[in-house]
Amino acid sequence: MLLTASLLLLAATQSPVPPAATFEMTVGGTPFGTEEFQRAEGPDGVVLTGKLSLKIPGAGDAVLSQDLKLAPDGHPLSYSLEVDAPGQQVVLGATPTATGYALSVTPKGLATPLNSAEVAGKAPVFLLDNAFASHLDVFTRSLAGLGAGEERALTALVPQVLQAIPGSVKRGDDGKASHGGATVATRSYRLVVANVATELIARADDGALLQAEVPMQRAILKRTGFELAAVAPAVVPGGSGADGRETAVSVKGPAVPLPATLFLPKSDAPVPAVVFLSGSGPNDKDETIGPNKPFADIAKGLGDRGIASLRFDKRTLVIKDKSTLADVPLKDEYYDDAAAALVLLAATAGIDPARIFVLGHSEGAMVAPKVAAAFPGTRGIVMMAPGVRPLDVMLIDQMEFGAKLTGRSADEIAEQTKELTETFAVIRDPKKKDTPPFMGAPASYWREVIALDVPQMVRDSKLPILVLQGDEDIQARKAADFELLKTRAGTSQGRVTYRSFTGLNHLFMRVERASTGAEYGIPGHVDPAVIAVIADWILLH
Repeated sequence: MLLTASLLLLAATQSPVPPAATFEMTVGGTPFGTEEFQRAEGPDGVVLTGKLSLKIPGAGDAVLSQDLKLAPDGHPLSYSLEVDAPGQQVVLGATPTATGYALSVTPKGLATPLNSAEVAGKAPVFLLDNAFASHLDVFTRSLAGLGAGEERALTALVPQVLQAIPGSVKRGDDGKASHGGATVATRSYRLVVANVATELIARADDGALLQAEVPMQRAILKRTGFELAAVAPAVVPGGSGADGRETAVSVKGPAVPLPATLFLPKSDAPVPAVVFLSGSGPNDKDETIGPNKPFADIAKGLGDRGIASLRFDKRTLVIKDKSTLADVPLKDEYYDDAAAALVLLAATAGIDPARIFVLGHSEGAMVAPKVAAAFPGTRGIVMMAPGVRPLDVMLIDQMEFGAKLTGRSADEIAEQTKELTETFAVIRDPKKKDTPPFMGAPASYWREVIALDVPQMVRDSKLPILVLQGDEDIQARKAADFELLKTRAGTSQGRVTYRSFTGLNHLFMRVERASTGAEYGIPGHVDPAVIAVIADWILLH
């Protein structure tokens, strides 16, 4: 199974570049693949050769070898991609025609394509294929003439789905970063194709790609030796924030100390406080996704209303040796570290230990009732966009949604759905002791998450609970999850309160149109109405 076409990887070129480069790919912080490529430039154009080695969860290893020739003006002259993956031995091709391009998928060793299509698109047309940093590298080199804040329309040629798809690229802020230990000036771009956004960082002097990130997929391609410039910490020297309310602290988790931020409003009396639990994956304390920091927004908004908070980096982010996290259960990912955070918060001067709340988002909301039940001082629970359906059902739903956005046919979507359903059927079977990891996590982890019965936990809890939902959420859906929780758990004699918000996505940020996840890459903030509802509810309990 090929990775879904979510990284928008294009081809065009102008500037010279070193003959070889290496990019590392991670998904959710877990290593996923490596691309090594060479780029040769001459009077007849550019030739790209190289291979991408992938470790596809649940499907084994795959090697994708490419041979791409570009004309001096950047348009593809020929493209061949050999795919060597379990159950998939094919060659993707693209060649120019009088009216556009001929795209094909041909089984190895055969002359007749399995699928083919003739496509045309509005110029400029660029080649796109899946997970290739080399394509993005030559694309960013073509953007030297794009002015600050300027946006340009384009057509992406996508052999993998046999389509040409409209898109756009917009130049963002300039900055500085480190490459090979030296400081370099950078330019940023935001590329959108099929409503999927890719954030690009390139060297300012020659346009060479340094990093590509797809916030919706938590996927990152990073050139070897590249590091983002250090972000100024949220606290000033001495440990206090600029307004004196934030302090850098450490949650002493049983595995490793976790960097954390304590937000303590100025008050003559002890104040209520919140511990934040972020969603799935190796999240930082702000639950950063792209340029957005939902937990930092909420912490400040609550702090302005006199409510303290503690947010901390997840263990899966802090521990750099990911091999030690191979079999991490929910106990390690959430429960033990959350317990340490609650103890720290309750012991903090200025905090009312009888008014401590647990606030979880996404998967953090799914485990929040269990975290709260284990700490005697918990006063209430805030659950933001909890998944209620079994997680495998939600993932299949999200896969189908993403496949439709990228132009997959009904047959292709049905085949992907079948493969993912079969993968989870094996994962669900506890007798399958040798089940391979899926998305970087072992089968035992997925079984534990799938077994979470959120409505039952809500019913069993004795605490007040506030459940929040954005109407435009495409991950935890209002109709499929929020309404299901209301039906199965009810209000429990008035103990559970439900609130939904029109026009808000999974990050509780406002969207202009229907959410696709592409907007995760656009700077925004948690809607003030959400923070007001949380603050009002806490102050009443």
